[in-house]
Amino acid sequence: MIVENFKKEFDVIGFGEIMLRLSPPNKERISQGEVFEKRAGGSELNVVSGISSLGLRTGIVELSTELATMA
Repeated sequence: MIVENFKKEFDVIGFGEIMLRLSPPNKERISQGEVFEKRAGGSELNVVSGISSLGLRTGIVELSTELATMA
């Protein structure tokens, strides 16, 4: 079947885990920190972000740990 006006939504899709890092500001120790800065990361997210900065449309798919433990 040929679909006319086919528009792809993504050039690249990454599959992996997105990490959330919580860090106290000014390089304080975690035990001394009351406020934390949040940063998203992980190798899959970093690669997709880099590709996106080149102008390609990207997306990422992550399986939640709750669903993974149900399998």
